[in-house]
Amino acid sequence: VVNMPNLHIIDYVLGPTGSMHDSSAFELSDMAKNPAAWFSDHEWVWGDSAYALRPWCIVPYKKPHSLFQNNEIFNYHLSKIRIKSEHTIGMLKGCFSSLCGLHQQISTVCDHLLALKWVETCLVLH
Repeated sequence: VVNMPNLHIIDYVLGPTGSMHDSSAFELSDMAKNPAAWFSDHEWVWGDSAYALRPWCIVPYKKPHSLFQNNEIFNYHLSKIRIKSEHTIGMLKGCFSSLCGLHQQISTVCDHLLALKWVETCLVLH
C-alpha cells in the first residue's frame, strides 16, 4: 500500500514562457533553491525522468536500471503519484477554465505580467 501525499499546491513558479522545460522551470522554484526550508528527513518530492536526482527529489529509474523488477515496481508506484499530480492540475483547470487557454494577446511585458497575475490569482483562490 502506498501512502499518497496530500495534493495541495505548495509551491509554484510564474514567469517563464511555455517554451521552457518543466525541469528548468523547477530549478527556479524556492523548493529547488532552498530545499532545507521545504524538506525534513525522509521527505521528498517526485520528479519526472528529466529532473535531477537529489536526496529530496526522487525520479524514476531509466533504462537499463528500469528493467530490474524492483525498479519497475518502484517506477509504477511513482507514476501513481504523478497521475494524482496531473489530476490536481486538471482539477485546477476545471475550476478555472480560463487556465485551459488564456486568451490574452501577449505582446508587451505589461501583457505578460497581467497574464501571470491572472494565473497567480487562480492559484491563490484554489
